[in-house]
Amino acid sequence: MDKLDARILELLQSDGALTAAEIAERIGLSKAFVTLKTGNHSEAWFEKFVRAVRDIPEVTEIHRMSGDVDYLIRIVVPDIDAYDAVYKRLISAVEFQDVSASFALETIKYTTALPLDYLKLD
Repeated sequence: MDKLDARILELLQSDGALTAAEIAERIGLSKAFVTLKTGNHSEAWFEKFVRAVRDIPEVTEIHRMSGDVDYLIRIVVPDIDAYDAVYKRLISAVEFQDVSASFALETIKYTTALPLDYLKLD
């Protein structure tokens, strides 16, 4: 267990209802959004990609996209050095045509609440 793990446990012990986003904000984790162009859409490539990202704990979300990029990955890391380590791990495991990252400077809105106005109630 490192200092980061201990800080997370401390926060959860003081307030077990904290969301992952609230914990990340309080301990100073940054969110990076990485876009990937594969250049390869084979089943074998996809299976290798899934195995690689499944083994990277900093990867918190993966979305298959429409448009100019194939995948959007959300990575949560404490600093740029940690991001670089995740980046190197990812590109050494799977071949990509292009990898690009953007970093969240500020979270203006974050919610897991869903809009319920769309529900069709009987």
